[in-house]
Amino acid sequence: MNKPGAHDGRELEMLLTGQKPLAAFSGYDGFSESDAAGGQDFANAVASSRVLRFEETFEIDGQPVYVVAFTRPEESWRGPAYLHLIRFLYDRAWCPHLEWLQGSLLGYSDAENSAHLLQKYGRERLNETC
Repeated sequence: MNKPGAHDGRELEMLLTGQKPLAAFSGYDGFSESDAAGGQDFANAVASSRVLRFEETFEIDGQPVYVVAFTRPEESWRGPAYLHLIRFLYDRAWCPHLEWLQGSLLGYSDAENSAHLLQKYGRERLNETC
């Protein structure tokens, strides 16, 4: 669900320093939040109220999918927005436009989103609708 990036394993540090507005992790049955987060101590950051935690479980083809998102308090709107988007994507459709929105919520710039989508979908599929 998430784009692999050069900051993998540094999401918490980037959240706390304001370099990243939202971090999200997901997995299927047996999902370990700690493993998905690369052992980063999100629990301590949440306990100290420096980071907020949002979570939801979706069902895809009868299998639970666990999604957890973290934001700084001043970016709290991104957590529910991200979970609503992911729910919509898995209930209905996945397309370049909504993937661009996902990237924007995660803090990627328009240029980064455009480069990612061009590489993933190719120019001919960039304007596909959901």
